[in-house]
Amino acid sequence: MVKLLTNENAKLKKLLAEAMLDNTMLKDRNSKKMVTPVAKRQAVAHLCVRFEVSRRQACAVIGVDRTSVRYRSVRPRSACHRSQDPCADDRRHLQASLRPSIPASAIEARMSC
Repeated sequence: MVKLLTNENAKLKKLLAEAMLDNTMLKDRNSKKMVTPVAKRQAVAHLCVRFEVSRRQACAVIGVDRTSVRYRSVRPRSACHRSQDPCADDRRHLQASLRPSIPASAIEARMSC
């Protein structure tokens, strides 16, 4: 009987220690809102380093999906990689808006063939 109580007490102490660690981690985190995925990744990395916990536990404490933490963008960092001409996007948008729309009667005629 004493052994059962000792085991139960050890389990409760472990749960309390984990809850206290989670609480401390939440208090240590910045009080700002984490809106962007980059901010969430940085917060998880900070908790992992500061408290020496796994990414899984840090994500659970903050409430972040683990897949968003693992994701790495493959887009080029600077805008100059996208286009050398700064007006190219505006021209593309203008060209798309000037395209003639297909009348509904032409679409129905094609469907009936």
